[in-house]
Amino acid sequence: VVASEAAEAPVAEARARSVLGSDLVALGEIDRGLDELAEAARLSAAADVPSVAVVAHHNRAVSLIAVDRFEEAHAEAMLGREVARAGGLERRYGPHLLGSAADALLRLGRLEDALEVAEAGRRLSPGGGGAVYLDAVGARGAALRGRTEEAAKWLARAEALAERELDPDLAAYLATARATVALADGRAGDAVEVVAAALADPAVLDEPAWAAPLVAEGAKGVAELVADRPRREPAHGYAADVGIGAIEAAAEHLGSRATTATARASLLVARALLATTADGSPAPWTAAVEAWDSVGATLEAADSRYRAAEAMLRQRRDRATASTLLAESYADATKAGAGPLTRAIRLLARQARVELEPAAPEPAKASVGDARRSAAGAYPGPALSERELEVLALVADGRSNGEIAETLFITRKTASVHVSHILDKLGVSSRVEAAILAARLGVLGPPSDAAAAGATMSPPRRGSS
Repeated sequence: VVASEAAEAPVAEARARSVLGSDLVALGEIDRGLDELAEAARLSAAADVPSVAVVAHHNRAVSLIAVDRFEEAHAEAMLGREVARAGGLERRYGPHLLGSAADALLRLGRLEDALEVAEAGRRLSPGGGGAVYLDAVGARGAALRGRTEEAAKWLARAEALAERELDPDLAAYLATARATVALADGRAGDAVEVVAAALADPAVLDEPAWAAPLVAEGAKGVAELVADRPRREPAHGYAADVGIGAIEAAAEHLGSRATTATARASLLVARALLATTADGSPAPWTAAVEAWDSVGATLEAADSRYRAAEAMLRQRRDRATASTLLAESYADATKAGAGPLTRAIRLLARQARVELEPAAPEPAKASVGDARRSAAGAYPGPALSERELEVLALVADGRSNGEIAETLFITRKTASVHVSHILDKLGVSSRVEAAILAARLGVLGPPSDAAAAGATMSPPRRGSS
C-alpha cells in the first residue's frame, strides 16, 4: 500500500488494500479491515477500473458475513453486482456476488429470498459456469426448505465446479452444504463421513467463522447415528465413533479462537449434541439461542430453541418455559419455510402435549390418523384414542415401556397403563399379539411419526449398542 501510494498508482493501491483489508478482518482487526476494503472499492471506481472495484465489494461482503454482519453483507454484495453490471462484468462476477448475497439471506433465515437470489445467479451462467459458493448456498437453502431433489441438483453443480482445488474457507462451506443435504435426505452416516473427511485437512480449521458451522453440522449427524445405533448398519456405528473423535478434536481446536457469535453458537451446538448424559442440560442450547439472536440468525435460533425445549421436557422441568420456546421456534421455522424443522417441532409438541400457535395440523398426518381409526373399526372392541394409537405404534416397533415413556414425554407408569388399556381393547393377552393384530387389521397404517422419529428425538448416548 505504501509503495503504491508513493508511486501514485491508484489501481495498484486498490488491489493492495483489497488484500490487506481481507487479511485484517481475518486477524480480528475488523473495522480497520472493512475500511481498507471500502477504500479499495472507492479508489478503483475513481480510476474507472470496475473489475478491481467488484473484487473489493465481493471481498468486503464475504468479510462482513464472516463477522456476522449479514444485513450489511447482503447490501454490499448487491452493490457489487450493480458495479459489475454497469461495467459489463455481471456474467463473470455476478454468480460470486450473488452467492455472497444469498448466503447472507440464508443466515438471516430468509430461505426463499436466498434461493431466489441464488437462482438469479445461476441464470447468469446458463452454459454451466458459475461459482461453487453460489451453488453450495442453493443446496443448503433447498435442503433446509425440505426440497431434497432440488438440493441434490444444486450440490451436483457445486461439486462439478469444485474439481479444481478450493481455498480452505470455501472447502469448509461446500462440506457444510454436503452435510446439510445428506441430513435432510436422512443420510446421517454420509453427513458424518463428509465432515470427518473435510476436517482431516488442517487448513480447513484455520478460520473458525467457516469451520465452526461445519463442526456443528457433523455433530447433528453423529447425534442421529448414536441415538439410533441399534437400527443402523455396523458401518454407521463405526462412522459415529470416528465422527465423534474428529468433531470433538475440531471443536477443542476452534474453541479459544471462536470470536464471532456464529462460531461460538456453532460450537455450543456441537458440544451439546455430543454430550454424554442421556438427558442433557438445556443450558448450552439457551446460550446458543442468545448468540444466534444477537446476530439475527433466526432459523438457527429456532433450531436451538426447539432443542432447548426438548431438553427441558425430557427433564420434566419448567414446562411453561419449554412450551414458550417451542411456540417461538415453531413461529420462526414456519415463517422461514423450513419444512424439516417445522415437522420436527410439530412432532415434539404432539408427543409432549404442547399447544402450538398457530396450531395448523398437516393434512397428511390427519389423514393417516383417520385411516387408522377407520381400520380399527374392523375389530369389535372399543376404539383406540389418538394417544393409544401412538403407543400401539411404539409397541409394534418393539419399544419397552421405558422407551415409550421417553419418546412420548410421559411417565413409565402412564405408558404401562396405556399398554394395558390397549391390550384390553384389542382383546389380546400380549404385546406381540397386539402388534400382530394391529398390523393385520391395518390399525397402524404407515409407521407412526412417533415410532419413525423416536430415535432422532432422543439425545445421543455414547457407547450404546
